[in-house]
Amino acid sequence: MKRQIVALLLILVAVSFGFSQTKVVVNEWRIPFLNCLTGPIAAIGEFLQWGANYAANEINAAGGIAGKPVRVIPVDTGNDPQKGSVEMARIVKDSLVAMGPVPEPVILACLLYTSDAADDLLCVDLGGRRIIKKKNKNT
Repeated sequence: MKRQIVALLLILVAVSFGFSQTKVVVNEWRIPFLNCLTGPIAAIGEFLQWGANYAANEINAAGGIAGKPVRVIPVDTGNDPQKGSVEMARIVKDSLVAMGPVPEPVILACLLYTSDAADDLLCVDLGGRRIIKKKNKNT
């Protein structure tokens, strides 16, 4: 599982390089993680946060990504779809990549924001669900 998390983080950052149209200069890679850290399933969220932090520590111990450290930024959804969608709307404006959201009710509430943020892409991968976008007939 540890290797899968590390691989996922590396893939997310690598993919973000491919879609960036301008050169990004960073001192560290900040990856927001929309997660349920409070509420009825907070124990699960804490475990997921631990795993994400562990993966970031592994990446950093190996020299980071492009020589820069990775830091996972916890963003609590509180298991609230409305709060999660507000946080996702904020994150898609300011971040190259994000992890989450967790759990499924928050995932469903955030679909609109993630697909709008990826208008130039043909598909979006969100929580293991691949959403194929229909091409606009006018383009």
